[in-house]
Amino acid sequence: MMNSQVLVGGIPKAEDSFNKNSFTLEPKESLQYIKEFYYKIQEFEKERELLDLDKSQVETYKQLLLKQKDIMMTLTNKLNEKEEEIVKLKDEIEAYDKICM
Repeated sequence: MMNSQVLVGGIPKAEDSFNKNSFTLEPKESLQYIKEFYYKIQEFEKERELLDLDKSQVETYKQLLLKQKDIMMTLTNKLNEKEEEIVKLKDEIEAYDKICM
């Protein structure tokens, strides 16, 4: 049959070779496939929920890190200001000591 189609130039169609009866399932098999399919869907849904939760936790963690960064920068600036004040006060004390001696 294939040779005649090739000679004529025809291409066999999928519908021609498809046997509907070869894909029939027993009710028990159908039920089993449905159960497996439903179970897989539930697994995917649980995994999606976990991913959503992980994403929200990561976002929360990022926000906390940004706040921590801002706090550290503020503290560093304050420490630098205090150090400058201390250096100025030391210079004043040295100057006063030179005058008094």
